[in-house]
Amino acid sequence: MTDCKSVAIIGFLSFMISLTAMAQENCSNGIDDDGDGLIDCFDPDCSGNNSCTEFFFGNQILCENEPSVQDFAIALQWGSNNGSVQTSSQVAIGDLDGDGIPEVIAPNHINGTINLINGQTGNWERSGFIGTEPESQITIGDVNNDDCGEIFVAERNGGTLDRIFSIDCDITAFNWTTESAFGRVGNLALADFNQDGVAELYHSNEILNAQTGEIIIAGTGAWETESMYGSIAADILQIGRASCRERV
Repeated sequence: MTDCKSVAIIGFLSFMISLTAMAQENCSNGIDDDGDGLIDCFDPDCSGNNSCTEFFFGNQILCENEPSVQDFAIALQWGSNNGSVQTSSQVAIGDLDGDGIPEVIAPNHINGTINLINGQTGNWERSGFIGTEPESQITIGDVNNDDCGEIFVAERNGGTLDRIFSIDCDITAFNWTTESAFGRVGNLALADFNQDGVAELYHSNEILNAQTGEIIIAGTGAWETESMYGSIAADILQIGRASCRERV
């Protein structure tokens, strides 16, 4: 009987050790092996693992870099023509036409124009009259995958921002125009909320299809007290839950 118990105990211990080994996190396979909701280098079990040497979690990463320049001064590189911009919001910068030179996209809500300025020289490239007063922060992105970045801007209408425009990269045509269900339009931005490879356009608490202008989630509530003028999209849910970006 003693021998049989010893064999049974040894077998049980071997089984438990085997289960423990199976539950250990593999730090480089993209799978939550131990089922704790943390994958690979995000799991504290992988702290010190060779696969996570350069990973920020669980390691002390030195980010300080001593500059080699002793004297620092700001100097004017170029200045655009008068009338290039008239807005209380930021301009946008990006290579709209893919020629390797970024454009500065600046609205002039007094003249009702969107102006493109060469980012290297400051020269005026072209201007487009959009028939309304462009206001709010401009955002840009090639959401149609046609190598021509779209320009998204809202109008100013008697102090209330209500219509949103998608304009072609050469400012010659509107892709679409949508009247916001929310009424007043905050800062526009792009994010792929459902991660289907197509970015959505959002502002305040409203989300639109960036390719068509269709309202996906209509904005609600009072703009002054129940919504943010500048909302931010970020995936901040814990790993393992459904992936969907939240607006903050």
